[in-house]
Amino acid sequence: MRATSCLLTLLLLPPVAPAADEDNGEKEYYADYALEALFKKRLEKAEAGDAESQYEVGSMYLRGRGVPPDTAEAARWIRQAAEQDNTRAQAELGELYMEGEGVSQDYAAARRWLSRAAEAGYPTAQFRLGQLYAEGRGVERDYDRALEWLTRAVDGGYAYAEDEIEKARAARAQTKRRRRAEAQERAARKAAAKEASSGDSEPQAGRREQAAAAREAFALLELGDWFRAGEPAERLPSSANTCSRVGAKMVCTTGRRESLEQDTNMTYELKATLSDFASDRRFRLTYRRHVLRAMPANLDDPNAEGGKLALEPYWEDPREVSCRFTTFASVTCTGDGVEDMLFSR
Repeated sequence: MRATSCLLTLLLLPPVAPAADEDNGEKEYYADYALEALFKKRLEKAEAGDAESQYEVGSMYLRGRGVPPDTAEAARWIRQAAEQDNTRAQAELGELYMEGEGVSQDYAAARRWLSRAAEAGYPTAQFRLGQLYAEGRGVERDYDRALEWLTRAVDGGYAYAEDEIEKARAARAQTKRRRRAEAQERAARKAAAKEASSGDSEPQAGRREQAAAAREAFALLELGDWFRAGEPAERLPSSANTCSRVGAKMVCTTGRRESLEQDTNMTYELKATLSDFASDRRFRLTYRRHVLRAMPANLDDPNAEGGKLALEPYWEDPREVSCRFTTFASVTCTGDGVEDMLFSR
């Protein structure tokens, strides 16, 4: 009787659920099986010459889906599809050449295949082609063409191209400024050489040389956008000041500026004078601050010490440093006991 009761109890118990690991393993098995079957089906069509299937087979080889990964075999199948004008395959083949996956890295070949896909309106290819033009890989650097393709990529829905557009615009503007400065520098040197060989007396030649040096310096300085420590420069032409020529000098004046210096909030204006331009690209920088107000930064703290208080405007003593163009886009200033000042644009 007891044996019969135990048997009935066992029969009435719910079936034991398989372990989670076993269940996951079973799902992976069937997923792998399905991918392998799909690969075989597509491979048959690819071998029969179907371009879309050739691309899919290459993609599966590339990503190891339904077949062990093989980049060389992936490139072989993708090329066959690309040669049949499959747009996705052309874009993929272009990227393979860019990255050197399954083929030898070849930017010129990448450009050719990406161009075909881009012309057909494929946004990813338009984005990659824009990158090649912006970076000058496989083609002469051309920011206008780069922006054209990047813009078309964005219009086609490829939002990632927006950041590249900003980079390309900034690089194009910088290149134009550099070329303009180089052209002006060449013109100034040519004029200086012509004046030096004109047979003038020594005093006249010296004055002409200084005038030519000033013209060259003005040409470089007036391009503007000079920075110091990542901020618009106060002492050289930038968005932080207004500069103008006064004879053989350049005078720059800032608007109201604020800074925190040695526990003091300073409000001031600054006037800088650039003069004595020499043929070795050296010049003198004299600057002076008109302090409008100085307030201790920790004025509300009764236990705080330090800081400076000045409610009436006053002029600081002028400072003078010697500056030199180290390149057409950088200036170093030293002297008068101040820390070296480095400017760039």
